[in-house]
Amino acid sequence: MKIIFLMAAFFLFHNLQAAASPEARMILAVDYSKLSDDEIGQVNKLLIEMQPQDEYFEHTVAENENLYSIIQNYTRYSDGASPLSVTQIANAVAKASGVGNLNIIRQGQTLQFPSLPVRPFREGASYNQYQEFNLETKELAICSADGCDPVGLPKTLINNQRRSLADSGALSISVSKIAPREFEKIDVLLSNLGSKATLIPSGYVEIELLQDDFGVSPTIVKSHLPQAPSAGAASLYIVDKFSEDNCAHGNLVEDVVRDTLTKLQAWDELKARVHRLELDFWKDPEKGIKIIRNFIDSKYADFHAKQLFEKELYDIKKDVERGAARDGIPALYLRALLENVEADNGIPVLSASFWVKDQGIRILPRDHRFYERTFIFAATPNLSLEIESASLPEPQGSVYSNRSRSAILVSAFDANLAITSMFSRNGDGIEFIDLGTVTGQFGHCKNRNDHGSSFATPKIAALVFKLANESPRDKVIRRVLLSADIQEKFVNRVQAPGSPRLDLANLDSGLYGIKHNGIIERLSSTSKKHTLTVDQIKQPFGLVSGNTPSIAGVFFGVNDTYVFRESLWRWSQAKVSTFSIVTDIGTIELSELKLKYKGVIAL
Repeated sequence: MKIIFLMAAFFLFHNLQAAASPEARMILAVDYSKLSDDEIGQVNKLLIEMQPQDEYFEHTVAENENLYSIIQNYTRYSDGASPLSVTQIANAVAKASGVGNLNIIRQGQTLQFPSLPVRPFREGASYNQYQEFNLETKELAICSADGCDPVGLPKTLINNQRRSLADSGALSISVSKIAPREFEKIDVLLSNLGSKATLIPSGYVEIELLQDDFGVSPTIVKSHLPQAPSAGAASLYIVDKFSEDNCAHGNLVEDVVRDTLTKLQAWDELKARVHRLELDFWKDPEKGIKIIRNFIDSKYADFHAKQLFEKELYDIKKDVERGAARDGIPALYLRALLENVEADNGIPVLSASFWVKDQGIRILPRDHRFYERTFIFAATPNLSLEIESASLPEPQGSVYSNRSRSAILVSAFDANLAITSMFSRNGDGIEFIDLGTVTGQFGHCKNRNDHGSSFATPKIAALVFKLANESPRDKVIRRVLLSADIQEKFVNRVQAPGSPRLDLANLDSGLYGIKHNGIIERLSSTSKKHTLTVDQIKQPFGLVSGNTPSIAGVFFGVNDTYVFRESLWRWSQAKVSTFSIVTDIGTIELSELKLKYKGVIAL
């Protein structure tokens, strides 16, 4: 069984001023033996596209050589064994060399070739070593956990060197300063290869917490010891930096969670399922190593890429043994910390109020199993930027690129209703927004003040955590989106343009009217036939079965009317010309609805 490992340090540049660690990089690991010829071709196509043509090396055609024999000599890809890969390489050579007919080349002709690693043997290769290829320097090396032995450049290798490289059971390709559009291609490749590929974050990353200003004071509640939840039960994991002696950032985030659950009358019942995930690896490195060990053994026990995980863990252990004081935390620790919640056999809910300062690191790759199993809420950086035009740090980048109904971004606003963190150009890029100001309510964090998206995110996560213990998983986010206390200035900036109302989100299913004074009134069940006309199209209102389009919320604003479309899962402007609600005592039409209520929603 062969594996390809692609290692890349991705540096993305934009307004976020973050110093990238030279050690931070990514490893893309691909299980070579499970790839079809088409999939192998996809990998080679990606590697060729990542290499500029002006970095190709020259080859002068010798007597009796043809293009395909040259390709096989340099890479071991043959037309018989890997025709698609050979075609990818041949097309690259033809384009760079200006060759019109690939079958007609002459002795003495100069061709431009991309530097590529040597194709491993299909049988008999050693998994105790791997072939490393640096796409920037074009240097090849044979590596193990103890280090690397340089071999040379692809264009200067002799046959014995190629054979030694091919004897390696795995391949690692390193590259830095990759463009965001190329990283998007890697995401596509990961999606296409599924379980045959993963990304391994490597090196050390620096963490910054998402608050504007924070002082230090004594601590609050001790962390709860995680208990194995029953199947179907939700658990909330707060990913942050905590202190047993001070009211650290994570303690105040935890305070928001406790305050939210207390208002929902659920803290006493659910507090045992609220857990801390400590970001600071160096606070207890032995525990951190165990977390990484558990991650590797539980998720990649049967994946031959495990040896690259093992090498990364080996390097981390050496740093710990030497007592090395490193800037930042191991990138692999951060991924393990987040993904270990998959062991939760219920519904894990993650609240992350931090960002990774090192640009280009992907902590959570496109792993569909993780995102299907987990709600992850990430606070957006406290910067006035459109999220669509920014190259995002982690974990926001992973959440945004994997956006789904369980990978969710949260923005914040202040007391003057000014958005204080990222927003969306058209309302699709960010799901929720909430007041980003907090005043501690409990223990030694009581009366501590701070603001930022750090403190908007845990409120949303805590609400979803509570609802996920009571409602079908796929209905929870919809319910919170519908419960937004609509602020017209936030429409088309986030999907739910206002703070979620805890009292509204916590109600039983049904049709509700929100009066102008904020009082909620139950109008009907959702089983009755309610209708409205939106933008000259008559549609059902409320929950409907099948593929029938539906509107589930209407808000009568000062400037416009806004509706929540089931198909879009967001609030947007609309022209509502008719609206009929069927209640137990009669039908209420549009004019009366606008007079009595500022909004009507179907939970």
